[in-house]
Amino acid sequence: MGEKQVRGNRMSMSRRVSSEPIATEQTVVEKAVGLRRATLTVAVVLCYIGLFTVSWDRLGNLSVGAFNVKISVVAFGLSLVLAAIATLSGRKFYPPKSILALMSGIVLVMIVSSAFSLDVRAAVLSTLTVIAGAMVPALAVYAAASLGRFEHLLKWFVWGALFACLFGLYQLVAFYLDLPQFIEYEGQSGGLGRIASFSYEPAYLGYFLVLALAAACVRVYLTGGTWARYAHLLLIVATLVLLNSRAVFLTIPLLLVLSWPVLRRFISTKQVLICASSALGLFIVVCFAIPAIPTTLWNQFLSIFNPNEVTSNAPRLQIYGAAVDIARDHPWFGVGPSNFGLYIQGLQYQQYDGVSLNKMVTNNIWLQAMMDGGVFLLLIQLALAIYVIVKVYFSGNNSARLLASGWLSVVVVGGMVVSNFYDAKLWVFLALALVAVRIGAERPTQSLGAPTRDDPALP
Repeated sequence: MGEKQVRGNRMSMSRRVSSEPIATEQTVVEKAVGLRRATLTVAVVLCYIGLFTVSWDRLGNLSVGAFNVKISVVAFGLSLVLAAIATLSGRKFYPPKSILALMSGIVLVMIVSSAFSLDVRAAVLSTLTVIAGAMVPALAVYAAASLGRFEHLLKWFVWGALFACLFGLYQLVAFYLDLPQFIEYEGQSGGLGRIASFSYEPAYLGYFLVLALAAACVRVYLTGGTWARYAHLLLIVATLVLLNSRAVFLTIPLLLVLSWPVLRRFISTKQVLICASSALGLFIVVCFAIPAIPTTLWNQFLSIFNPNEVTSNAPRLQIYGAAVDIARDHPWFGVGPSNFGLYIQGLQYQQYDGVSLNKMVTNNIWLQAMMDGGVFLLLIQLALAIYVIVKVYFSGNNSARLLASGWLSVVVVGGMVVSNFYDAKLWVFLALALVAVRIGAERPTQSLGAPTRDDPALP
């Protein structure tokens, strides 16, 4: 009897010892899964913050030495790092190989061009700015799309635009009533105030709002049109009209033309008439409050193609002429990023007042490409635009077509008058369009990958 009891005690002790490693292993796995979930959640939240603040050129920025680092760039960078760490052992989602090849080509050409530039340091810093300020945000948005729902990404982008609209409208009211603007902007056109909101200039805000308008249309398409969603569209359009920039005269019509094949499928004639009449009524009310608006808008429209217009057109044409002359002498790799000002100074062309030489640009994305990387960079940018047309706009996905319409409208119109090809807003919007293609028209609200036991969904 004693021997049996001893034997039983030994067996129970061996069972406890053998079960302890199993319990410990399960605890480690559970902790690892929990940590991964938390990391993915933080990555997605940071991406949302980046999308909401992507237009904040003059708000919430960080000063690092001589550099002004935007809060959105920091958020996107951290989001990408955390997403990469959390997905080391899980499924990875990369943009199409063609896009990665084009991005790599841009960086490679800029590096080679920088090596032969007059100011190598400025050229290298400009190249790093392109990587951190354009490509990293795009990769972060694409990675976040595999972790969160596509509509959430659109929502935070649109909400950021609505916040910018509301602040911009207050900024305009404060200009007329002599109230504190908090973020000062005293620019005028035709004697009327202008809206810059968090952007440097009204034109940059206008291009951002055109993208937001396309994103808001996608939200209506994916989740149905509610009065709140149509109110969002009306607020964005109203701000575009009141920001007092010539950019809207060509960008909005092009956006409507490109997106109409999709819009006519889900927006009824009644809805179009209601939105149009509401916008017209609001415009009439504003014109009664500020009678000079119709005349100013008409004069702005007439000045678009006037080469002698002294505030914008004539200086731009002079800069274009300088860029063409420089491109003839440096056709293959250009003069290097951020080196255009050094050459324009030598040619004694008109410079922008108060703008340092390293910050001078051609105000044209195609001429800027010739300056930064020569014909090779120009061909890569053209290839990227063609890719968006062929693979995104004509992908058969309605959401992607709407987003591509916004992207192409800004690139075609804005690219002729500003050097904004590597603006973070354009690149995160490109990522959203690529995500829409990856999702497919038959599953517009689904994330890129279905969660598995090895790749758990976010809480």
